[in-house]
Amino acid sequence: MNLLNYMKIIYKNKLNLDIVKKLKINNETYSFFSLVQAAKNFNISLKQMPYSLRIFLENIART
Repeated sequence: MNLLNYMKIIYKNKLNLDIVKKLKINNETYSFFSLVQAAKNFNISLKQMPYSLRIFLENIART
């Protein structure tokens, strides 16, 4: 499966993939999308992924 297919899966299933994480700071809770968790789910190495694709992956996770 290529990276584009992984990104489509992330877009459709981001809540089920447990990539939406919570961070609590000073009694305020913030949500963020964990690329690290997405990479673990699909066995993708972020270290080997070009920065441009990381940005694309993050944008897909947010939409």
